[in-house]
Amino acid sequence: LAPGRRERRGSPACYDAPSSAELTVAGRKLVGSAQLRRSGAVLQHGSIPLTLDRATLACRLALPEEERATLLAALQREATALAELLPARPDPAAVMVAVVAGFEQVGVRLLPGELSAAEQARAHWLEAQFRSVEWNWRR
Repeated sequence: LAPGRRERRGSPACYDAPSSAELTVAGRKLVGSAQLRRSGAVLQHGSIPLTLDRATLACRLALPEEERATLLAALQREATALAELLPARPDPAAVMVAVVAGFEQVGVRLLPGELSAAEQARAHWLEAQFRSVEWNWRR
């Protein structure tokens, strides 16, 4: 776990530096995590990159060229992915099995389930929105 809380530099890339208690390997961020707490509910999001194309990530963000170069250097120094740590790119299904097994080792049982009809409808709406070039480039 990353020690202490790092001061955020206002970067649009969450992988440019580990925050406190995020998973790191040799000081480089491996797992990204975010949490939102509202009205007694908790939304937890996490990502474990299998690969990390730093140049593409830096290029996709609307940044001035000098900021893009700074971000790319930070990503090269501060971030990593599973394929960089293992002999080969891991299979996504194998990673999922390993994550579930890790939860079970500490007494958390994950149960498979299905989305409700309302959740499926919302997911389809969000998918259409995020696929929209106009919506994504409006900022």
